[in-house]
Amino acid sequence: MKKNSTVKFLTFIVPHFLLFVTFICIPTIYGIYASFSKWNLMSRPRWVGLENYKAIFDPNSIFHTQFTIGLKNTLLYVVFMVPLLIIIPLLCAVALENKRVRFKGLFQGILYLPGLVSISAAALIWSLIFHSQLGMLSNLFGINIVWAAQQPYAWWLIIIVSLWGGIGGNMIIYRAAIAGVSKDLYESADIDGA
Repeated sequence: MKKNSTVKFLTFIVPHFLLFVTFICIPTIYGIYASFSKWNLMSRPRWVGLENYKAIFDPNSIFHTQFTIGLKNTLLYVVFMVPLLIIIPLLCAVALENKRVRFKGLFQGILYLPGLVSISAAALIWSLIFHSQLGMLSNLFGINIVWAAQQPYAWWLIIIVSLWGGIGGNMIIYRAAIAGVSKDLYESADIDGA
């Protein structure tokens, strides 16, 4: 019996472990190696040690400028998206738990559907919507804006697309948590006047 359970265990673990090593561990280790080398992706990497990291902190280097812009953009994204991806799905979950709301499953499915769309398909859809000349928004409003290349439109585009893809999954988690609250607590709150 023990041998059979070991075979079952390995049957489930080995494929995932191989995928994890192939697509996560090896690229990560190679990326760390590449960060210590000078490499133009055409020739062989040449070991330079900590020179790349020194360039990040040298104010006269282009790498310093790129690093600070990237760090600023990452922090802005986190500051905007983390609260929005908590608050909006929570509000949606609370609204769907209301007794007066009909077709809860339909609304939940509609909100969750973007999470099921692959990233490449979503990128294609949104690029068609926001295309500067052929896009739906440009034709609908008669404007010619390069949405992904101009500020603040690029930030709005990133926020909209991230919210579109992220609301559904978080809402499902919040709905499950709300459904797990005992009915006795609701009755006690009603009695206490809360």
